[in-house]
Amino acid sequence: MLTSTKLGKEIGLTKKTVNRLAKEGRIPSIVLPSGHRRFNVEEVKAALSTDLASVLIDPAEVTQRDAGNGEGQ
Repeated sequence: MLTSTKLGKEIGLTKKTVNRLAKEGRIPSIVLPSGHRRFNVEEVKAALSTDLASVLIDPAEVTQRDAGNGEGQ
């Protein structure tokens, strides 16, 4: 089990991004009684590989961009 800092270094994300993704439920984590999170790197990699598009692209941005380009009309 890794801290958010160590996980971030392992997968190329910042600590802040790792914690944000965990809070959003986009990557699995265990919350300790102290409130700190721990991560299983293999579980996180699996979650990221199955949901890569939603991690890298904010659905709200896609919706706003698509609404302005005339698609679907």
